[in-house]
Amino acid sequence: MLSDQRDEYTAEGADVGALPATIDLGTFSGRLSALCGSTAAVDTVTASELNLRVGGTIGAPATLRVVAAYRRGLAFANLILPSGVLRPHTGTGLDSLVPVADGPGSDHSSVLAALARAIQGSDPGARSRRPATTRPP
Repeated sequence: MLSDQRDEYTAEGADVGALPATIDLGTFSGRLSALCGSTAAVDTVTASELNLRVGGTIGAPATLRVVAAYRRGLAFANLILPSGVLRPHTGTGLDSLVPVADGPGSDHSSVLAALARAIQGSDPGARSRRPATTRPP
């Protein structure tokens, strides 16, 4: 978590190549495709609270350049960093959420079953589940 001495902000790591196909964050400024190295994307609430804009910087244990802003942070996280940047700063070094998008015409039940089998031996606490809602194609 990031703290500005008054509030704490959540951060999620993301694979920028897979992000657009799995989660629609409602990006309205900048580009998520620019998320690499010491950069971050920020949700609108956090951007307003910290007076951040695309191109600005946010201080943390490292200084991050803001490359995008998105509207749907309340359902995700206040900040998104490249997963390789965030992972070393987590307790386990593992991802806590791995969104998966299947292709058009896929059998969703088969995909879900295959995911469950794939993660079964890796972590007893890991599980796969359908999203509460699905995005239209």
